[in-house]
Amino acid sequence: LRGLETLNREIIAANDRDARLVSESLGLVAGVAVFAAWITAVLILFLIAASLWLIRGRIVGAITRMTALMTRLAEGDLNVPFRETSQINEIGAMENALKVFRDTATDRLEQAQRFQLVLDNAVDGIVTANDQGIIEMFNPAAEQMFGYNADEMIGGSLDMLMPESMPGNHVQFIGDYLDTGIAKIIGSKRELEGRHKDGTIFPIELAVTKLELGGRTLFTGMVSDIRERKQAELTKDQFVSTVSHELRTPLTSIRGSLGLLLGGALSEDAEKTAEMLTLASNNTDRLINLVNDLLDFER
Repeated sequence: LRGLETLNREIIAANDRDARLVSESLGLVAGVAVFAAWITAVLILFLIAASLWLIRGRIVGAITRMTALMTRLAEGDLNVPFRETSQINEIGAMENALKVFRDTATDRLEQAQRFQLVLDNAVDGIVTANDQGIIEMFNPAAEQMFGYNADEMIGGSLDMLMPESMPGNHVQFIGDYLDTGIAKIIGSKRELEGRHKDGTIFPIELAVTKLELGGRTLFTGMVSDIRERKQAELTKDQFVSTVSHELRTPLTSIRGSLGLLLGGALSEDAEKTAEMLTLASNNTDRLINLVNDLLDFER
């Protein structure tokens, strides 16, 4: 019995030792598990923070910057700075597309400014109207020619520039051309009459061309004020008429005198012969002086 009791105590002591070892092992495992849990939580938080930082720096920041750039472009500021991007994803593609848009818009703006300079400094009036005869462009030369400013004319009818005796002709020509394809004034020059704002009627030369822009049909007229040319032509005609008269009169006199002399009508009258010769000589001098004056005038 004492041996059994001793054996029992030893078994109990061994079990206690095993239990302590198991408990210590479980405590170690629990500590490792808790430590691993903390490490995992810290790593997760770090990954979340790093992801947020990357999203903010690489995506949100880029989108915010591009939004600001697009806002400035929409407001007409084409001097917005673009920085070189190393991103080869959609964000980088969007930023490069914005840069190409900015460069293209800048080129088109420069082209529009050059075109506007040409319009503003053109000697001839340039008027553009749609297929209903409504004016859409009116350059400074046309303003000076007709007395209207562009604000008065844009949105108005071409009839405002025509004499009251022929209203609707330009609009009718446009309509006939669109209906039949037969060009009457389009593609050629014609002399017509224009009406100034004060009601003055004056001669003009008009050349009309057809344009296709954005699916719309427009007509552009090049208008020249030919009042000076008409006055010059009138002066020339008067000048030619006067010169013809001044040439014809002495030539007729000379021809008549020579005809009398050659016909022998004055062969027996020396005084009359001398008178006819003097008349012919004077008229010859008159012609020579007239020709010399014409040469001096031509120089």
